Amino acid sequence: MFSILFLTLQLLTPEQIGFYVSNLTKASRSRNKDSLLYYYNELRNKANPREENYLYAYANGLAIFLILTSDSLYANEQYVDSAILYLEKCTQLKPDFSDAYAVLGSLYGMKAIMNLSRVVYWGKRSKEAFQKAKSLDPENPRVYYLEGISFFFRPKTFGGGKEKAKKNFKKALVLFHKEKNPLSWGYMECKATETKKLASKVFASPKAKKPVSARLKTRT
Repeated sequence: MFSILFLTLQLLTPEQIGFYVSNLTKASRSRNKDSLLYYYNELRNKANPREENYLYAYANGLAIFLILTSDSLYANEQYVDSAILYLEKCTQLKPDFSDAYAVLGSLYGMKAIMNLSRVVYWGKRSKEAFQKAKSLDPENPRVYYLEGISFFFRPKTFGGGKEKAKKNFKKALVLFHKEKNPLSWGYMECKATETKKLASKVFASPKAKKPVSARLKTRT
């Protein structure tokens, strides 16, 4: 159903990019696939198709991340691997970009759930990515929000648990109120963690292994 966008965004200001990121997250939060597709197309139409920078990689990785977290149908390893590819590229282009490492922390955590035989490897990479994100920007609320999600789905015996997750969510909400970042996203999702329906409202389960009819179309 979805055709992943390959975007270069140097002609757009951070404020303009933030507008699309905000609407993409709203569509993801409401599970509105038509809106997701609409804003993908809008962003593609306004992007410069000739050169890439770190925002190119970040926007693609974040878009895929939002797809796979909006519906369990898309929560498969194909999408996770594609998002990782773009966000790792983003960190190569801009090594001090905290948000990219934060989303990577979540994606590596999903890989751990999908590959129990390599849970230690991917769990370590997830932890390292979150630590890197914090070291780059200790005031980034998405780091604590996304790490909180990771704690929520991780058994207490492996360093996770609901209480640990709640502490992260609480800290993230405080930081969200202070943030003045045009690329900000995640506040409403984090706010939803205060309800009893945390797991169903925040993330689709990353355990889904069903094949999807949609195929990621890649090009350079």
